[in-house]
Amino acid sequence: MQSNSFNPQFAGKALLLQSLFLLLAVCLFGQSPATVTGKVSDATGPLANASIIIKETQKGTTSDEKGVFSIEVTSGQTLVVSHEGFTEQNVKVGAHRAFDIIMQPSGSGTLNDVVVVGYGVKRKTSVTAAVSTLKGNQVASLPISNLSNGLGGRVSGVIVKQGSGEPGRDGSSIFIRGISSTGANQPLVIVDGIPRGFTQLDPNSIESFSILKDAAAVAPYGVAGANGVILVTTKKGKSGAPSLTYNGYVGFQNPVVLPDFVNSFEYATLRNAAATNEGVALPYSEEDLRKFQDGSDPDAYPTFKNIWGDITNKNAILTNHNIEISGGAERIKYYASLGYQNQEGM
Repeated sequence: MQSNSFNPQFAGKALLLQSLFLLLAVCLFGQSPATVTGKVSDATGPLANASIIIKETQKGTTSDEKGVFSIEVTSGQTLVVSHEGFTEQNVKVGAHRAFDIIMQPSGSGTLNDVVVVGYGVKRKTSVTAAVSTLKGNQVASLPISNLSNGLGGRVSGVIVKQGSGEPGRDGSSIFIRGISSTGANQPLVIVDGIPRGFTQLDPNSIESFSILKDAAAVAPYGVAGANGVILVTTKKGKSGAPSLTYNGYVGFQNPVVLPDFVNSFEYATLRNAAATNEGVALPYSEEDLRKFQDGSDPDAYPTFKNIWGDITNKNAILTNHNIEISGGAERIKYYASLGYQNQEGM
């Protein structure tokens, strides 16, 4: 006959193992990611495009146009909330799953803004090279058909020279810190990491421009960046509800200054006066002068009294329309833009 005996030592070990498994399960449950939501605002209202980054993992998102954001975070981690012109805030995640974050003005200008450089993104306070930035919205509001015409007078050290006003050929030559050689002087243009032109891009699709001007800033590009580098960053999708935006304008173009030319009769009279002074035969007779003046023979003696009215168009229309949609979640983001532009020649 077999007897069942109780072993206190074995029972204690079993109880200890059960306790350890229970404690491990609690720890794992406490460290599982959870979705945290919040709203970023200042004294005037919601703040769009605020950056929310998990300090421990560097994963992040941005707030939508209503200042609302959502992100998966583990309890105990820290959210770093920043926005241009505001003091950075650190928010410790605990039991709460919803936050109302009020940003305070930094009072230190834009030193904490991030700058796109040749090898990534850095804060302005960490950049020692000569780098200038220009936000895309500062150019999108300009009535221009060529992006190169929007940089003049807005970025230090950048000189633009427009050689023509003909539609489709009205782009400007760009010089960074002047003309540096007798050969090619145009800067290297990089659009989203790809060397290409940017003049025909839709201004509404531009996020920012970064102009690299000195040797330290252009070093990653070698001799190709000898004349400076222009980094163009286009817009990308952002987490949040779908956002549909329309931008458009209609304008009129007119010549600013038109030289005042003499007409045919005045020109012929001045030629006769010059011939008299030189003591040579008059190029135009009295009959020629009369026909120039009264326009009786416009084919042989055109009057040219209103030369600019014949070769220029007043109130030439320039119109631009753009529709863009963006949105997405933490893992998938989307952005699409459709633009239309029409420019009549003067």
